[in-house]
Amino acid sequence: MIRAGAFVEWAVVHGAYYGTSRKELKKGQAGDLILDIDVQGARQVRGKVRNAVFTFVLPPSFDVLRERLLGRGQDGPQTIALRLETARQEARECRRFDHVIINDDLNEAADELAAIVVCQRTRRAARTRDIRRVLASFRKGVGAP
Repeated sequence: MIRAGAFVEWAVVHGAYYGTSRKELKKGQAGDLILDIDVQGARQVRGKVRNAVFTFVLPPSFDVLRERLLGRGQDGPQTIALRLETARQEARECRRFDHVIINDDLNEAADELAAIVVCQRTRRAARTRDIRRVLASFRKGVGAP
């Protein structure tokens, strides 16, 4: 699929392949679409998807991230060290994103993400078709007494 260009973005992260298929991306274009991708993927998407909005999710601190990774009990010390080093490098990239959410409280972080989605839905560029319809009703005088 990589050779065939079937992915809008793909990367090898910690030895595993991750990617977003073009087919799935097209399916989601009718509504809101949120991709859970790393900074490598965001770099690739940035140049390919018009009107994409980029949100970086940061932990409240490096120490909290370490504790969360340890608390999962899924990875050994070497993998955790690799993930922490990757996080240290990727955190610097948050300046390149449109929005930054600090995930200290899960409910608050979810609310912030929802607010970003609503904000994007109400942008004039996103509502062009609806605006034309409403303005046409004003020109026609539909509903006038």
